[in-house]
Amino acid sequence: MLDRATVSLLRCPSCRVGDLEPRCVEDGNLLVSGVLVCASCRAEFRVEAGIPYLRASEQENKEVWDTWRHHIEGFAARRASRDPVVRSQGSPRWQRKMEAFGRFLDVPDGRVLDVGCGPGNIRRSFDPQRVDYFGADPLPVEEVGDFPFVCALAESIPFRSGSFSTLIVRSALDHFRDLDGFFTEATRVLTSDGRFFLEQVIHANAGVGDLVRNTAHFVKDVVDDLKTLRARRSAPKHMHEFTPASLRRAVEPFFEVERMQTYNTDWYSPTQIFLELRSRGTARA
Repeated sequence: MLDRATVSLLRCPSCRVGDLEPRCVEDGNLLVSGVLVCASCRAEFRVEAGIPYLRASEQENKEVWDTWRHHIEGFAARRASRDPVVRSQGSPRWQRKMEAFGRFLDVPDGRVLDVGCGPGNIRRSFDPQRVDYFGADPLPVEEVGDFPFVCALAESIPFRSGSFSTLIVRSALDHFRDLDGFFTEATRVLTSDGRFFLEQVIHANAGVGDLVRNTAHFVKDVVDDLKTLRARRSAPKHMHEFTPASLRRAVEPFFEVERMQTYNTDWYSPTQIFLELRSRGTARA
């Protein structure tokens, strides 16, 4: 859903400086359809069924984004093939993982942005009287009509600097094309004392258990790729694969790790790592 309070937090994803002015049909406090126009570069972004489509075309249309476009099309096809309940709520294993991550989160109040939010189920971990939840994802789904949402790229977050006290990425970092671009945006949209909570699959090599998990993960990816009838090289299921060391190398130029927890749903699934991060220069002593 889109209202004027949300619009007041937005900035143009193309020129990255202009405010967005609504020219929309309204229903009470909600903006239903029309366009958002950049006050600076005059770029227009459509609003349909209360969803603002703020994916910067000049960025996304570059050839370097071709692999990502194929990847996200494959992701959408796999999602569409799932049972409707699983699409909306996740499998029992996914729900257990979300509950564990919810217990890891420490967000008593403030404004939260969930990047790669999907249906936004993690919002149920927060007190709606104290926490304002916002979602961003390049693939809008039916459930996003229940909370403030923008259709956008992680590498070009269409919100003003310092808009959020907390940023969350759940099992989505491996789907982003440009990690440095995203981390730069993450530090920008957070307040100076803001926190970043990250949940991500990692592939460790510490023993037989990790070997089994990694092999099962590879086989599942092959099966999923066959389902979408795309070659792995043109439509990879993941844009990135992380080991504990490679994830730290990606994160540490931008954020300091304040807290970490590992989690396994079962014996054959890859290990999940939960991280609480703070932008460098603002970490607690």
